[in-house]
Amino acid sequence: MNKKILIIDDQDNFCETLGSILSARGYQVKKALNGREALKKLAGFLPDLIILDMVMPEMNGLEVCIKIKKESSLKNIPVLMMSGFDSEDRKANSFIAGADDYITKPFSPEQLLGRISELLGRDK
Repeated sequence: MNKKILIIDDQDNFCETLGSILSARGYQVKKALNGREALKKLAGFLPDLIILDMVMPEMNGLEVCIKIKKESSLKNIPVLMMSGFDSEDRKANSFIAGADDYITKPFSPEQLLGRISELLGRDK
């Protein structure tokens, strides 16, 4: 069975590009363009991994991550936080919110796929 990934990012083009890369590797991908949409989708789509942008309007990635990690049915899903900022404070805040890993944009597909494989515990 293919692993499922939810991409949460307010940039639709980025979600589409990332989704194409992951789908080509056999992952089942869904996207959400904001935190509220993501939380609604999680009610009916239980992913194996969540890729979450830190900077979004309305509800930022930290807030979404905290809500995910407080929910008993979701708290064990690995969260890969991503941001265009490479500051130690942002990384630390991501981990405090419950993120399992942090990647800085821009990143190569190989770098992302390596992080995903590590978080899922298998080579893909």
